[in-house]
Amino acid sequence: MTNIDEFLKESALNRKDVEQLILQGKKVEAIKLVHDACALDLRNSKNLVDAIESKQAEINLDQWLPDQNLKVFINTVNGKHTVKIKRGNQPEKVVIPKDPEWETVRKVMGHSPEIIAYEKSFAENPAAYQQERSKLYVDHEKSNWKMIILAAAIATLILYLIFK
Repeated sequence: MTNIDEFLKESALNRKDVEQLILQGKKVEAIKLVHDACALDLRNSKNLVDAIESKQAEINLDQWLPDQNLKVFINTVNGKHTVKIKRGNQPEKVVIPKDPEWETVRKVMGHSPEIIAYEKSFAENPAAYQQERSKLYVDHEKSNWKMIILAAAIATLILYLIFK
């Protein structure tokens, strides 16, 4: 058996926040909060909220399964590591150790040598990782603009052909 408060703390979630939502009659929001923070599927998120609602102190974690739509992976290019997280159909997100999502990465990857080496490298030079993260986001935005310009050009061509 595992203490619920410790389990929530590992996910950077406070039991009082969940209890407050329950008391306000916002049980669905409480389930979503637990689902997002703890990387549990919806059924198990609901079961955890029910346990909190009934003031249980401990829970058997053997029944808790991680969210099957959650993927964490490490890309290595030219000796540089990048940790990415993907939830369901959301786009991949680059994660660094200071991000709130890092706890989820640690849950999924555990104490793998790659994660430990990544954290050590990040601790030595965090600025390099922030720059890499920024470049990735800018590249993503540029590709969106390319698609918008291409769609506008195609629409213009179609209108030209129709009214010619």
